[in-house]
Amino acid sequence: MGRQELESARKGPWRTAMVRIFEIITVCAGFAVLPGCARTILIAEDAVVRPDRPHELAAYVDKQWLVVFTSGVPGREVQFLIDEKEVGRARTNKQGRARITLKPGVTGESFIARTHGDIRNLQERATLFGWDPNRTAIAVDVDETISLTNYLNVIWGDGLVSRPVKGSPEALRSLAKNYQLLYYSARPRFMIRRTHEWLEKYGFPPGPVVFPSDFTAALRQSSAKAELLASLREKWPNLRIGIGDKHADVDACIANDMLPVIVNGARPKFRKNAIVVAGWESVPKFFDMNRGSLNDDRRIASFLANGNRSASGDIIPPPEPAEPTRVVAAKTK
Repeated sequence: MGRQELESARKGPWRTAMVRIFEIITVCAGFAVLPGCARTILIAEDAVVRPDRPHELAAYVDKQWLVVFTSGVPGREVQFLIDEKEVGRARTNKQGRARITLKPGVTGESFIARTHGDIRNLQERATLFGWDPNRTAIAVDVDETISLTNYLNVIWGDGLVSRPVKGSPEALRSLAKNYQLLYYSARPRFMIRRTHEWLEKYGFPPGPVVFPSDFTAALRQSSAKAELLASLREKWPNLRIGIGDKHADVDACIANDMLPVIVNGARPKFRKNAIVVAGWESVPKFFDMNRGSLNDDRRIASFLANGNRSASGDIIPPPEPAEPTRVVAAKTK
C-alpha cells in the first residue's frame, strides 16, 4: 500500500472508531490512578486582543495525575507580565483559573504567567494575537482534520510524531492571507504547548490554540466542542466558520450558527447542512470563490437555514478534480 492510499485509509471510518475506543480505554484506565502521583502544572491561555478594547489574560493552575488527568487548584496567586513588567495579579477560582482584565492600549507579542508561594514556582508564556474584528475568523479542528494523530505520542510523549494531513499546512497558509485562524480540539488544555510546537514544526500559520478545561471532553466531543465554540463566539463574533472532519464538528458549528466545512475523504453524510470536500487542495478554492459570502453573517445564516435549496446561491461548493463536492442536507442512514 502506497503512502497516499495509507493516508486515505487512516482517514476512513474505521480510524474514527478506533480513536474513540482508545480514548475511552485511556480515560477509564485513569480512574484507577491514586492521587499521590500528582504534580502541579501551570497553563497560560493564548489571548486575542484589540488595542481599542479591554482584553483578558488568563492562566490555569492544575493538579495532574498520570499526565492525562487534571483538576484545578483554587486560591493560587498568579502574576502576569508583558515585556517583563507586571500588569496584574489574580488568584485562581474553584476551576483553577486566574484572570485579569487589561485596559485598552496595553499590548505586546506575548505575556508570562508566573506562580508564587511554592518551593517550585512555575512560569509559562502565551501569545497575544491581534485580530481585526472585520475579518472572518476560522476555527480549525486538530485531530484527524490537520493531524494524522499518534495518540500515544501526543499523550505520553512530546507530541511531535504525528504527520499532518496531506495539503493542510499549505491550504491554511493560503487561508491565513485573508482570514484569521485559531486551532481548537477536544484535547485537554495541558496539551496546548505541545500542539503549538507541532504546528510550528510542520509549517502551519500561527493562531491561538484553545482547548476545553475538562479532560473528559474527548468522550463527549459534540457537546464539548459546542460549549467551547460558544464561549469563543461570545468574545469574537467574527468567528463564523469551523473546519473539521466528523459529525461532532458539524454539530458544534451548527449549534453556534457557524458554517461547517468538512475535509474527509470518506465523504460522510450529515443531518445538517455542511460543505464537504475530499481533500485540503480544494479548501482554498472554496474560500476564494465565496470570500464575500463568508464575511457576511446573514449569508451564512441563510445557507444554514436553506442549504442546497437556497435560491440565492450565495455559498457555492468548490469544484473537485474527480467527483464534484456536494452540499449535503441528507439524513444519515
